[in-house]
Amino acid sequence: MPWWLKTAWCLYLGAWGALGFGIWANRYVSQTPSAVLELLPGQRVSLPVYRYKADQPRPVLYFHRTRAERPELGSWRTRVATPDPAQDDGGRFFAEPGEPVVLDVSVGTRWARLEALPTSGHSTDHFSRDMTALVEDGDPHRFGGSRRDIPMILPRGHSQLDIQVVSVGAPLRGERVTLHLDAPLGLKAYQPGYGWLWPFFFPGVLSALLALPGLLLAALTWRRRQPVSARPNHGPRPMLGSTQHRDALMSAYTLQDLARKMADIDFVMLQTTTDGGEHAARPMSNNGDVDYDGDSWFFTFENTRMVADIRRDPKVGLSFTGAKSLLGKPPIFVAVQGHCHLHTDKATFAEHWVKDLERWFEQGIDTPGIVLLHVRASRIAWWDGEDNGELTV
Repeated sequence: MPWWLKTAWCLYLGAWGALGFGIWANRYVSQTPSAVLELLPGQRVSLPVYRYKADQPRPVLYFHRTRAERPELGSWRTRVATPDPAQDDGGRFFAEPGEPVVLDVSVGTRWARLEALPTSGHSTDHFSRDMTALVEDGDPHRFGGSRRDIPMILPRGHSQLDIQVVSVGAPLRGERVTLHLDAPLGLKAYQPGYGWLWPFFFPGVLSALLALPGLLLAALTWRRRQPVSARPNHGPRPMLGSTQHRDALMSAYTLQDLARKMADIDFVMLQTTTDGGEHAARPMSNNGDVDYDGDSWFFTFENTRMVADIRRDPKVGLSFTGAKSLLGKPPIFVAVQGHCHLHTDKATFAEHWVKDLERWFEQGIDTPGIVLLHVRASRIAWWDGEDNGELTV
């Protein structure tokens, strides 16, 4: 699989991760905590709150619908114009404001005093009254301009909102209501800074949209993994073993492509021929030191059997095995045939020394008995998934 396709898959999987996080964050932020509150002065409840930025508390009182109409709760439909337009300060006036309900809400030392607006919504089993900042002017028909007037007392992060009843109109005294704390994010509206989470109310639509590039990537991946016999026929194929066939194989990867892939492999098996004519192999640290001209360099000690084998027969082999891909594709395999030369001068050591080698050679290039193996490739064969080929260096 080419690097660009791997990158595309990683980005695509990251997009699914972002979608999952967005859905979770949407559900978490849009939670609406609630508690039952008895409308008697001095009664208290507490609600757990989370905000990722400072915010206003927006409580709503839900009254049971004990009958079709409850005039003591007021009516939003009775909103009237400002009695004196010359003194219009943005307030709201209602002919039927409903019985007053005043609450204190606080987080630590920060607090606000709120009053209930007239009924603004209803369902088959309840009436709802929003809360707004209290206007203490003695006029029960006048309320603040909007809920945005409520102070920003909710801090960033987790906190606890304490609510206490201050005063209640006589017809409502003792009634048990449900107090909801509106979330900053809802399907119909959201507060500034939360809009980016709103699309995650529709995870099915987002998942369907995200599946489309996934189908494209799957098609591209399948096309890359097709056996040669299953791929479209673009004309006569070269005869196996012919010059044209070898050239076709050799054209898939350049020497620079292979060298770059070999540099990503931590360890390599180096094969030599023993004095008995048998093959011996041992792992060597690749150290990412593979030149683009097919040269490989390894440090070892001169008094080893491997060095003795090389002095007797400098023909060696290198076997590289890459890592399995994230999507389960088999790794690349590279087999190198070449000749090995021994270097003992410190100037050459210094050119190819990397700090990680000090793990085995504590005195660095001054370590006694150290020798540098230089393998010059003459033939390189490679297998990468369904593709394979060879290069002559």
